[in-house]
Amino acid sequence: MHTFILIAIALLGSAISVSALPSCTGSSCRSDRSILKSCKDLTLTFSDSQDPPAVQDPSLKDPAPEAPKLKVPILNAICQNHNKKWISTTIDLDQILANILGQFVWGKDHFSRSASDIQLDSQKAVLSAKLKTNERDEKGIEKAVPAKVKLSKRIRNDNGQLKFVPAADAQPAHT
Repeated sequence: MHTFILIAIALLGSAISVSALPSCTGSSCRSDRSILKSCKDLTLTFSDSQDPPAVQDPSLKDPAPEAPKLKVPILNAICQNHNKKWISTTIDLDQILANILGQFVWGKDHFSRSASDIQLDSQKAVLSAKLKTNERDEKGIEKAVPAKVKLSKRIRNDNGQLKFVPAADAQPAHT
C-alpha cells in the first residue's frame, strides 16, 4: 500500500496534496509530534516566578529587602491536535531545563536563575542564552558563556499540548 502511494505521488507530482493522505495509520500513529511540524507561532514570554516568599526572621529589627521577582521563561505555541484543531498551549522552560556549568541540561530545573539574554529562534525552535559557569574573571565577576538548545529534541506536541519528553538520565542539551 505504501509503495503504491509513493508511486502515485511521484507520477502525479504536485497534483496530489500530501495533507490529503492520512497522517498516520495503525501502529504508525504516535501521540507526540515535532513542534516544528505541528505547531506555529512559537514565542517566548516571561512571567513572574511562583516561588514562595522568603520567611522573615521576626527577631530582626529591619525587614530584609524584598528579593527581585524572577522572570520565568514560558514557551508559547499554537499546536494542532488529532482533530486538526489549533490549540494555544504553553510550557514552563524553567521546569525542564537547567544550567550546569554553562550548559543547558534537560530534566533539571531553573536555568533562568543563572542566565541572561534569553532568546528564541522561533523558526528553528532553538533557545539561546548566556549561562553562568561558576568561574570568575580577574575582577571576581562570574563568567557567562553563550549556550543553545534545540527545544524540538525533547518538547513534543501531544494532541495540541506542549509536553516534555524525559529521558532516563538528564543529558547535556546543547546543540
